[in-house]
Amino acid sequence: MDTNIALMATGYLLTRIGVLIAFGYIVYRVLRPSPSTARVEMRSNYASERYEATRLDR
Repeated sequence: MDTNIALMATGYLLTRIGVLIAFGYIVYRVLRPSPSTARVEMRSNYASERYEATRLDR
């Protein structure tokens, strides 16, 4: 039986890399805050200030 050591080593390395990427993605999904709880105050304050500035220019 002929075994291709290079092919086995490549498969092993690709499997390990895939497992690491999957684990990292799972950790990223768990630790990342959900979009509904993300703060959006800066955008709303900017819009409010811009409205006030344009209202004073009229």
